[in-house]
Amino acid sequence: MTLQVQDNPFMAGPIVSPELLDSMPSLELLTLTNTGLSGEFPLALCHGKLEVLFNCSELLCGCNCGCN
Repeated sequence: MTLQVQDNPFMAGPIVSPELLDSMPSLELLTLTNTGLSGEFPLALCHGKLEVLFNCSELLCGCNCGCN
């Protein structure tokens, strides 16, 4: 399963919780590029079968980019 939420600056606020993603066990690709989401992406979700794509910024960080 793929969930692509991209190019939507109106999608703003804290990043999703790991518990929400746990309810989607077949999710393999999560795309969150060019959104207004903020916070630190949970490190536990950065490894394994789930591929996460997002823009590292001062609002959203984690996985392969450091947080300020």
